[in-house]
This record gives sequence, C-alpha cells and structure tokens, in this order.
Amino acid sequence: MKKYSTIFLVLIIFFISFENANSQFVNFGRNKVQYSDFEWNILQTEHFQIYYYKEARELAEIGANYAEESYTVLQQKFNHSLGDTVPIIFYSSPIHFKQTNTTPGFIPDGVGGFFEFIKGRVVIPFEGSLFQFKHVIRHELTHVFMTSKISNLMRLHRKSTESSPPLWFTEGLAEVFSAKWDTQAEMVLKDAVLNGYIAGLDNWERFYGTYFMYKLGQNVLEYISEKYGEDKILQLVENFWIDDNFSNVMKATIGKDYAQFDNEYLYHLEKKYFPQLKDYDSPSRITKDLYSETFAHKPVYTDFNGKKEVYFIGNKTGFTSIFKLNLKSKSQPELVVEGEASDEFEQFHFFRTGLDVSKSGKLAFVTQKGNSDAIHILDIKTGELISNYSFKDIVSIGSPSWSSDDKFIVFSASDFSGSMDLYILELASDKLRRLTNDYYDDRDPDISPDGKYVIFSSDRTTFGNESSYNLFLLNLTTGNIDYITIGKQTDYSPHFSADGSKIIFTSTADGPQNIWMINLKNRLTKKSVSQGISSVSNDFGIDYDSLEMRKITNFTTAGYDPDWAGDDKIIFSIFERSAIGIKMLNGINEKFDSSKSVRKIDMNIKGENWSSDKIKSTPKKILLNMKKDFHLM
Repeated sequence: MKKYSTIFLVLIIFFISFENANSQFVNFGRNKVQYSDFEWNILQTEHFQIYYYKEARELAEIGANYAEESYTVLQQKFNHSLGDTVPIIFYSSPIHFKQTNTTPGFIPDGVGGFFEFIKGRVVIPFEGSLFQFKHVIRHELTHVFMTSKISNLMRLHRKSTESSPPLWFTEGLAEVFSAKWDTQAEMVLKDAVLNGYIAGLDNWERFYGTYFMYKLGQNVLEYISEKYGEDKILQLVENFWIDDNFSNVMKATIGKDYAQFDNEYLYHLEKKYFPQLKDYDSPSRITKDLYSETFAHKPVYTDFNGKKEVYFIGNKTGFTSIFKLNLKSKSQPELVVEGEASDEFEQFHFFRTGLDVSKSGKLAFVTQKGNSDAIHILDIKTGELISNYSFKDIVSIGSPSWSSDDKFIVFSASDFSGSMDLYILELASDKLRRLTNDYYDDRDPDISPDGKYVIFSSDRTTFGNESSYNLFLLNLTTGNIDYITIGKQTDYSPHFSADGSKIIFTSTADGPQNIWMINLKNRLTKKSVSQGISSVSNDFGIDYDSLEMRKITNFTTAGYDPDWAGDDKIIFSIFERSAIGIKMLNGINEKFDSSKSVRKIDMNIKGENWSSDKIKSTPKKILLNMKKDFHLM
C-alpha cells in the first residue's frame, strides 16, 4: 500500500481554488511570519474541543454545531464512532490561518483547511461563506473518520497502520460526503473531456494534489455509487486491507480494476459531454483573445487619456502581480506592480480580490501588508504609489470599486469575527463607514454612476443556505437593501454600465457559469411594487413585473469577472484548457435582445432570510502553554 509522501504523512489538505494543490506547504524562499498573539478559548462539545479566539466566538459556536451535525452524518456513513475527542482549531481569516504553528511550513493562499492526523487535529480558516465553512468542516472530519476506521481495520488484520488509500480516493471520498456536485466541479471535468486531457484512475497521478484530482475522485465515486451501488463506497474503505495495490481493492469490490474501470468510465464521460457542443460554445471559438499565455484574471478596462488598456492580476513573472495590456498594440503585457517581492506588497490574493481604475487614472488594488490586507492607490500615469489604507479592525479585504467622482471606494472586508461585510471609504477625510454587519457573505460591490447605490453579490438570499448568491442593491442614504435577482443560483461580479442603465454579471441560472445582463432602462420609474412583495423596500423604484435577466454567453465551461469596455463590448476571464485567460466580446446589446435564455425576476418566491444554529459557549480561557502543548498560534 502506498504511503503518503512527506507532507501528506503529516497533513491531509483541502484546497478550494484552481491553484495547484501540489505546491505543498514547504515553500522554499518563503518564511512564515507570525504577527498576532491570539488569546485562545475552548468550547467543549460532546465529540469536539473547539479552539477559538474571543473575537470569533459566534463563528466558533456556529462551527461547533456544524461539527456535531457532521459527526452524526459521518458516524452513519462509516458505521463507525470515534474513540477520542477531536480538537478543531478555527481561524476567522486566511491571514490568521497562515500563521498557525500546527504545521511548520508556509501555507499558500487557497488552502481551505487540513487534518493533521498524527496528533488528530483539524485546522480550518473561515473565508466569509458559512456554507463553505460547513463544507470544509465535514470534508476534514471525513478524513478523521476514514483514518480512524482504516487504522482499526489494519490493526485487526495485522497490517501497517501507516498505509493509506491513494489521494484521489481520500479526497474524492471527503468531497462525496461533504459536497454536492456543482457547476465548478462540472466545469473542470467537462473542460478536461472536451479538450482531451482527461485521465482515469490508471493515470490519476498526473493530477496529483490538484483541484482537478479532488473532483475526479468525487465524480468517480459518485459514478460507482450510481452504477454499482452506494454500499460499494464504504466497502472500498473496508476492503482496503486486502491488497497493497488499490486497483486490486477495486477489483475485489466492484469487479473491475483501474484499467477496466477507466475503459467504461471515460467512455461514459465522452457520451455525456461531447453532445453539449451542439448547444454550448468553447469560449475561445466565439471571443477575441486578449491574453491566455499564463494565468490571468480580474480584468478592468480603462481608456484614460485615450489609452485603451486592460489591467489584470496574473502570474506571468512567476509571482502574482498586476499587469497592463495595451489593446491597440500586439505587445506583451507590461508589469505594473510586482507582488510578493517586498513587505509593501507581501502577497496578492489571486482568487480572493480584484482591482479597479478610476476615471482620473488611479488604480486601487489589495495586497497583504503585515498582519492584514491594505488598499493601495497608484497613479497609472506616473506609476507612483499615492497612498495606502489599512484599518485597525479589518483583517481581509476584497475587491475595491471606485465611485465615478473618485471620492469614494467601496469594498468588502472581514474583521476579527470573520464577518464579510461592505464598507465605504471617503478618501478626503479617511472616514470609513460600515454598510452591512452580519454573517451573510457580501462580496463584489460596485457603485452606481450617480453615487447613490451599491450593487453587490450576497448569500443573504432566501436560498443562501443552499449555497446560492443573488444580487442586491444597497441605498447609501437609507441603508435599505433590495433584491435585484433571486433564485437558486450563484450570481457574482455585478457591474453598472457607464450610464447606470445596465448591469452585467455572471450567473449559473441555467447551468454553467455564464455572463448575463439586466437592462434597467424604463424599469426605474415605478415607486410601488407588485402585490405580494410589499416587504421589499424598493428604494430604487424597481418595476419587478418587467425586470428580467438575459444570458449573453453560452460557454461550455465558465466566464468570470466581466467589466464594460465601452457601451457594447465587455472583457472578462474564462476557464478553458485548465487555465484562466482574458477575452473580449463585442455586440453585447444585440446578444441581449436576441437571447433565448430569459429569466423573470420573480419576487413571489422570496421567503425569510436563512440563519445558522449555534452551540452556545461560556468563554473558557486555556490555562496551558499553547506553544509547548498545542502549537495553536
């Protein structure tokens, strides 16, 4: 049986982004810096010891409830109970999590948590989404249960307890037991099939440790469950002791080894995905390529001083940095801000934050600077760094957005409690105002051209406990919040057009994440709402009866982070051929008018906002030497 490599002997890691999970924790040339001295408390539940610092008490109470719920589910799925209480360490932000002493190595962005099974500890950061938090908790506890059950089986059969199943199985199993198959998982698997780089179990190590490996493992096990019976999943665990080669374990369990299974499974995927080309387009077939040589995303368009340029976050130099691309020339992207090369720009968060350029040519972007994130302002004409903004009570910062008059920046951010809320900064006075304050995950804000409203994406929707995100409008004068979209989908990255009459965004309303648009023209005159939705404040005067969203792209994979590049074209990121690149699409208005995918904004389906249960705690400080005994800092 295959033993874990050095790092996986210590850690079973859960990655939540497209980054290569095989980057490991031992990152040469990078040193772990510990900025914060946390004062730890403990919450004791029936099966867990929850460690948290006082500011994250509410988060810990919610997480404790998720952990106990997961214990009940996993106890039944594994037909197994844990013999010992499991320590779980919660951090309220990735920045705090990266300082942990539970592992000596550097932790890169994108790590969603890990199970350190030598000492039996689970360590998890909160990134703003309670749904994702629940997912990661159950994912890691699946590792705990599997490790415990296999250890018992191996001892029973006098086998080495250091042996473990292959990583595709351990991570695939954790995903099967913790998450439903979603559009992001569908995207990466479909892309691999349509672009010819799919591999089965005989060659799974080609994708060792990557996000794709997680989802391949999940899909394989879901296929086995559907075709051979759900009981076969547990039998694969229980039969692990039979043979050192997991291919033979599969043969004993479902009657097929790796090669035989691949022959059947890969053909199944081809039959499923190739017919979709009849109705969907590969992004590169219908868009203009702006940049696709290395990973690049979060594009923003500017025509400052007549220069039509796109600024984006990429890794062309090997470090996550900011680049600009001149749309009138065929030159390579030019480096604007080099990341990860100084204390000033300690680390860009490739997947967690974006950037924006004001009308007067000021670039706003976010990097980690010391023990928190900071907003930086750079003059794109001179290349001079004008100012930096960091805030005492804010830890992590999301995508900043300028007001049209350059007086304000709105952004999402989390404090020590972990709550991801909206803030607005008045630059002249350095005055910071908090716009929302709750445990809903508020992201991707954009200020309307008249400066009166902020549109944003949030899971505060009726369906948020099912991982849905909808678009909302916040009135900066009254603080009231109205729905713009509603439904069991994920709506992200909204942007107003220059005149405020249109909104471009991404949605999974009818399948893969594509780009959609709402035309607000002639729908902002009514000051009353339809019967049955009077609970909606409707400060914006929206006529919900005629409001609709229309799809303007129909990609096989996904589109991300659209931005206007004039009145009738957009730029955006796409995922294709296992990479993220930047594209342009013309004729947006005609595509909107002729769209065959139209969704009415039906406020009649609106219900009560969701909430999460908690296990109440009485704060209890830990009276022991944390560094010596637990290394939790």
